[in-house]
Amino acid sequence: MSRFSEYDPSSCLNCGERFDPETTFCPSCGQKNRKNELKLMEWIREGLSTFLHLEGRTWNTIRDLPAPGKIAINYFNGQRQRYVHPFRLLVFSSLICFGLISLARYYSPDSETMNFVQIEDKSSDEVNSSSTSYSSPAIINNIREHPVAERMRDIDLLRTRFISHDRFNLIADSMRRAGASQDSAQLALLDSIQNFYPVPTDNLFGPEGHLTIAGDTLNLDNRSVATDSPAEVIEKSNVKAWLSRLVGKKVVAAYQGGAATLSQQLNANLSWAVLLYVPLLAFGYFILYRKRLPLYTQHLTYIAILMSVLLLFFGLSTLIDSILGFRLVALILLLVFIVYNFVSDQRVFEVGPLHAFGKINLLGFYGFFAFLIAVLIWLFGTMLLI
Repeated sequence: MSRFSEYDPSSCLNCGERFDPETTFCPSCGQKNRKNELKLMEWIREGLSTFLHLEGRTWNTIRDLPAPGKIAINYFNGQRQRYVHPFRLLVFSSLICFGLISLARYYSPDSETMNFVQIEDKSSDEVNSSSTSYSSPAIINNIREHPVAERMRDIDLLRTRFISHDRFNLIADSMRRAGASQDSAQLALLDSIQNFYPVPTDNLFGPEGHLTIAGDTLNLDNRSVATDSPAEVIEKSNVKAWLSRLVGKKVVAAYQGGAATLSQQLNANLSWAVLLYVPLLAFGYFILYRKRLPLYTQHLTYIAILMSVLLLFFGLSTLIDSILGFRLVALILLLVFIVYNFVSDQRVFEVGPLHAFGKINLLGFYGFFAFLIAVLIWLFGTMLLI
């Protein structure tokens, strides 16, 4: 006797619900009414269907998204099962957008960025920056000349230099205690070793060697930055102002997290600010169009769809710009989105062109300040979590 359930066309194998044998899907749990045995292609198709909602939602959303306002109007008319939920669509679009931005960085190695860190070995002589040989003397003078260093984060390089300094100082001290310092040649060798591995005193946060926040100066110790937590690093500084300490912890945490540039740090985390921006922008639409759509959730749905389109446009334009170097494409896509937004507002809120044009300009000013507020909320929240 088989230990697996026998197929009964009038009963759901998943929940046991009884129904007509001709029923395609269980009315209780939604499982398809079919035998347990699946062929290979059926198994693969079912797996993809579960992951991508290939039964209709994803394709319906992709198909109708280019039509301004179509998804929002259908959604408001109760056709929710046809589309991916707006919040899920926003999250997917955000992931795709920032994935494209991350991919674009590989195609723009010469892009200008603002470095958190400027590490230079003050004890080294002039170094041939074009050297990439493992046997080059430049590697002895400057660890950053090693080919492996190009694949290391700045914080890891700083820690490596401290480790090298401490190890060779211990070796030199041991040799001195063993009597090596009695010989002038050996003493010169020990001094040379110690000179090759000095204590890193580089300016981690700018040419002045310190970090200035709102007029407060944070003199941070390099060893503390390399070994302590952000909170411990700021605790050892000379700043007492609460806001300056909060911002300082964020900057140190970003550096310790491996962010080599400010833009890299923002790109990695800005998606959360975008998610905060959506409800703020939706509130602006609610204030201006509440007579057309009385519920705030309706405006939230509409803005989530609209922002999904904007994120996809932004990610695509960034990637194309990085690959082709065609900066005009960003402007073209921006103009396309403005037209998309303008037409979408007319269709969703059933207003004329002049009415939509006037309010879209008001919402443009409001949206700018709303985005600044969203970024500040995001920054403040992440600082509190450090």
